[in-house]
Amino acid sequence: MQSKILIVDDEAAVLRSLERLISRAGYQVITASSGAQALALLADNTVQIILSDFRMPLMCGNELLKAVKKHSPQVVGLILSAYADFDAVVESLNSGIAYKFLQKPWTDHLLLAEIQLAELEYKRRAQPDLHTQLLISSQDALLEVDPQGQILRVNAALTKLWQLDGNSLYQQPLVNFLLELPTEQLAQFLIHQQTTLLCLDHQHHEIELSHRSSMPNQLLLKLERLEPLPQFSSDLSNLSNLLNHQQACQLLDRYIAEQRGLTAAAVLDIDNFSLINDALGYYKTDLLINKVANLLQQQLEPGQHLVYLSGDKFALIYSHCADEMAIQLQISESLSVFDNPLMHDDRLVQLNFNLGYAIAPIDTITPEKLLKYANLACRTNRNNQHHFYMRFEQAILDSKKQQFEISNALYSNIDNNGFSLNFQPKISLTDGKIRQAEVLLRWNHPKMGSISPALFIPIAERDGQIIRIGLWVIEQSLSTLADFYHQGLELERLSINVSGRQLQEPGFGAELQQLLSRYQIKPEQIELEVTETYLMEDLQLSYTVLSQLHQIGVRISMDDFGTGYSSLAYLTKLPIDEVKLDRSLITELSSDLQSQGMVRNIIRMAHDLNLVVTAEGIETQEQQQLLKLMDCDLIQGYYYSKPLTKKDFVAMLKQQPFAGE
Repeated sequence: MQSKILIVDDEAAVLRSLERLISRAGYQVITASSGAQALALLADNTVQIILSDFRMPLMCGNELLKAVKKHSPQVVGLILSAYADFDAVVESLNSGIAYKFLQKPWTDHLLLAEIQLAELEYKRRAQPDLHTQLLISSQDALLEVDPQGQILRVNAALTKLWQLDGNSLYQQPLVNFLLELPTEQLAQFLIHQQTTLLCLDHQHHEIELSHRSSMPNQLLLKLERLEPLPQFSSDLSNLSNLLNHQQACQLLDRYIAEQRGLTAAAVLDIDNFSLINDALGYYKTDLLINKVANLLQQQLEPGQHLVYLSGDKFALIYSHCADEMAIQLQISESLSVFDNPLMHDDRLVQLNFNLGYAIAPIDTITPEKLLKYANLACRTNRNNQHHFYMRFEQAILDSKKQQFEISNALYSNIDNNGFSLNFQPKISLTDGKIRQAEVLLRWNHPKMGSISPALFIPIAERDGQIIRIGLWVIEQSLSTLADFYHQGLELERLSINVSGRQLQEPGFGAELQQLLSRYQIKPEQIELEVTETYLMEDLQLSYTVLSQLHQIGVRISMDDFGTGYSSLAYLTKLPIDEVKLDRSLITELSSDLQSQGMVRNIIRMAHDLNLVVTAEGIETQEQQQLLKLMDCDLIQGYYYSKPLTKKDFVAMLKQQPFAGE
């Protein structure tokens, strides 16, 4: 999206000439003939660049830019005036109020070139705000450094990970917290921003550093802890024949080279270990790990070995195996001692394990990779049933790489990153007209192609990018809705999905009000869709947040109703205007009398609470007819239309009433 530029000049002919030139170059342009008018326009418009004359009645260009800078310091101010005013403009330049002085009369191509430079300056100024947002909202450990590697800022996740106060890190060289890392290697990493860096931190943990965002004087880095440096705990020093990581790799190298059957590495850790640690305390938990190591070692057969990695994590090595079935049987036998509860600290403790394994030479012939792949399978094997052992698959590694690439791509500029909006009609069953539409975010990345929201939305929520993306979706939706109304199209409202993280942002309501005012959209013309699961996680918080939005005047819809708590009683405690029946309630509607009865009762009770009911996922005429008989208000789904581009949706809006009715 091109920048929006405000042109201010008290000469009408100059104003028209500049507007014509800059509009033809593809920019959005608004104009003002005085400083006061410019400030009034800025109250309802967000601009990136102001191009102002210097000499104007009542308020000169310098005074205007000074007032703008106070409230919007990222806006780039350009002064376009006669050379006679140069001395007066020097003060504005030196004080930072104006970015550049441009001389009248101007040369078209030079003026447009200066505007392009001003765009880059705006992005540079806006970038620190992005860094601040990410540092606040991301759950990942992030740190901001200068090009020389001095630490400027860190977020709460990093201070927690490193167990250091943020003030103690300020202006410290990053290399001071990275063990045995040459300064030159860190410098190369900071220069080449497409690379990652594997090293050890000051806590002897293996970490991966990667670039997240950059500007001329600040780099935002993500720090991800991989595996701690394997070492023995003092509590395990009494165990003989217990291998460390280096010894395990040497042994695996020998077994793989012998080529006598398959060699397997199985990595396991204790399920829900943090809960056990909290319940027992550190000392008694250390004793428990010692007991686990003893029991595992007692189970070893010839050709089997136990490796201690770190914390509650162990590895088992199996050599000379005939096939994968034999490997799984040996794993089961090794863990059979934990089938029954373990007596510890005068209480019975039932231990379960997360376990993943990899096989050489099938998966890899490199010992380090064999342990890494087994560990990756172990980390993936969460919340699975006891005795389920996950084998490493290339798809696991591909998925991790894909998530990493998506995460990196989410830090790019939204406008140039392939994001777009689709619109799915919501049709009234009363008159067959499209009354509303749901806005759906789509991402067609320039290099990765089409990426499903099911993939990138969870990553964006984890990284904190969902705040910026969500705000972009809302602004684009309101801009589109304003365009619909300017075209005379009939549409009651747009439904916009918002994440729980967005709603919890302190400034979300104020930003929403500002956008509504900017695009002259009435609050009741939009509806925010929030998932049932999020609303029920903290009923009191949900009530507080939604009440504030209701006071603004926007409507609230409970999305995916029926997938979680499914109790209409909760709706009496929340300021909800609409419930959207999840597609899982609709799938068997045509053939299942029980489903029909349940949906009919939900619609009836929702109407008793004065709630609008929308059913999604409608794919057949039978479903449509049944829901009409049940007095459902609105329906959306592929029976009517798939999500459409803006152009196709406008074409459908002009076909009222809907042809499929």
